[in-house]
Amino acid sequence: MSMHVLRNFSTRAKVLFLVILCALFLAAVATVGYRTNRGTSLALDDTYRNMLLPVLWLNDTRSQTRAVESDLYALMLTTDPEENKRLVADIGRRREQNNKNLENYEAADLEDVEKEHLAKAKNNLEASRGALKTSLELAVANRNAEAYEEFQRNGKKPLEDFMNEIRWLAEFNAQLAEKKNEEATEAADRAEMFLLLLSLTAVVLAVLLGMLVARAVARPLGDLVRGVDRFAEGDLTVRFDAQGKDEVAQMGAALERMALRLRESMGRIAEASRTLDSQSQTFAASVDEAGSGVRDAEAGAKALSGQMETLAAAAEEINASVEEVAAGAQTTAHKSTEIAEDVDGARSAGSDGVTAVRHAVASIREVAREAQESASFVKALGDRARQIQGFVSQIGGIADQTNLLALNA
Repeated sequence: MSMHVLRNFSTRAKVLFLVILCALFLAAVATVGYRTNRGTSLALDDTYRNMLLPVLWLNDTRSQTRAVESDLYALMLTTDPEENKRLVADIGRRREQNNKNLENYEAADLEDVEKEHLAKAKNNLEASRGALKTSLELAVANRNAEAYEEFQRNGKKPLEDFMNEIRWLAEFNAQLAEKKNEEATEAADRAEMFLLLLSLTAVVLAVLLGMLVARAVARPLGDLVRGVDRFAEGDLTVRFDAQGKDEVAQMGAALERMALRLRESMGRIAEASRTLDSQSQTFAASVDEAGSGVRDAEAGAKALSGQMETLAAAAEEINASVEEVAAGAQTTAHKSTEIAEDVDGARSAGSDGVTAVRHAVASIREVAREAQESASFVKALGDRARQIQGFVSQIGGIADQTNLLALNA
């Protein structure tokens, strides 16, 4: 069924359909791959911006806070003004770094629980910084014992609470990052499996459709080539497949029309050969009859010529007898004038009769000559007729061969 359906489309349409189908599958694979890659990239970017960077900021804040605490203790232990100045400057720089870290974290995409813990951490930080400011002033005045007591009494606990909140936030973001990574990994695995299945499906369908299209093109073309080979060898019974609308079907239809016209032409040639053979045989019979009639006429003319010659001889004998009678009449003229006149009349009549007989003999000889010439012409015509009959026999042989081809057709 699919072969007949494909035969209704041109070869260009079939190849274009296969190319479009492969392009669609390729586009599907590329789209899924792009979306998967895009999703993975966005997930990684979200993990980096909203989870890994916050963890980095929070851990840096914890590190800076411990360094500030360490500088404060060092400031409480020294009385050197230059050292005090350096430590105070370092504490100020680290405080600014903490402020920047917290601002960056607060600007990230935070959940509600993170916002609550961040608010608590900032409150604890403000409380600890108030005690830290007083301790710094006392330490710079070399009142280290009072500075220590102030920090332990008012700044230590808020600072520890701040550190605990920061640590909780860092662990929370680390857990979120791990969870996000697991989800991204699972999504990537699913996308990879889907891409693999889609690619295999595309390859299998492309191969099957390619084989189907190739068969739809190659099989009718092979049948057409075999039919043309048989037709070229003289088999006029070949039928060419003209079903469908593709180029092979169109070629088959054209060859079928050509074969039909050739079969009709060969049939007409065979019929004309049979007619020519019949007419040539009839003409040969007519020529034979004409030759026989001419020969009969020639024989009759010869017989008539012989009879006329015999009659001429008899006439000459009669003339001789008449002359003898005339001679006898002259010797006996004295016996009777009337008898002499009668003899002279008879002699004159005899002379006229001889002359007439001679003219008749000459005419008959002319007729015999003309009959002989006609016989020679008829004989030559008979020879030509026999030559034509030979040609007709050859044409009859060709007609027989044509009849054989026509019977095969």
